[in-house]
Amino acid sequence: MEYIGISEQFVVMFGGEQNEYSHSHYGIQLLIPTNRLEINGNMTNGLVFIDSNVQHLVYGDGKILSLIFNPESEIGQKIKQYYFKDKSIEYFYNLEISNAMKRIDNIITDIEAVKRLIIMILEQLVGDIELAEQLDKRVKDMINYIKFSDFEHLRYEDVINNVFLSKSRVTHLFKKEMRIPLMKYITWKRLINASKTLIISQKTITDTAYLYGFADSAHFSRVFKENFGISPSQIIQKKQKDSRLVHVFNMDFL
Repeated sequence: MEYIGISEQFVVMFGGEQNEYSHSHYGIQLLIPTNRLEINGNMTNGLVFIDSNVQHLVYGDGKILSLIFNPESEIGQKIKQYYFKDKSIEYFYNLEISNAMKRIDNIITDIEAVKRLIIMILEQLVGDIELAEQLDKRVKDMINYIKFSDFEHLRYEDVINNVFLSKSRVTHLFKKEMRIPLMKYITWKRLINASKTLIISQKTITDTAYLYGFADSAHFSRVFKENFGISPSQIIQKKQKDSRLVHVFNMDFL
């Protein structure tokens, strides 16, 4: 990957993408190719949304801008509501975004230009979508509890006990509202925060793994790559090579 950016709502990466095996992940993925893109044997030169937990194999003839969204975020909810009504992989075209991709190589080291590009993409794709439903308050309570927890000591049982429902009821409610098991959501939050730590601090991969409750660096690296398609060591290497190509930023416009 040539560029890696981390925000609370999504991870953004740019570079070549050729998957060696079919995989799925918690995040909703948006793929925008600079040339042609093949997904599960289907070829396109347009944009593609892939829903959470959908098996896919990706190959790009050129470079690809990839955004992996947190499904519980407002952006993630809007995507699910509008784009996945009857399909789990949605192919579509957007001329303005495709034209902007022709210039992406020239701006990739300019953090503010990358941010403006992402803002334009999201305004084009979800800016006019109004959410029809809000999350159940008990699910919001669980999300807030996780958000402000000490990840090193956070336990699955702590989250469940916070809402005063039975374990079976909590797990069913969370999955119904979020379309993902509670444990996978907790893992996503661990990974997002660990990613930020790797970028902005001098902590090692091992120290970061323990800080966010992973058993060891090998476990952390495996889960990280399963969810984002890159390894923690790639972030470290990219940061050492050119700090402009790894970035933590806030996107508060949506």
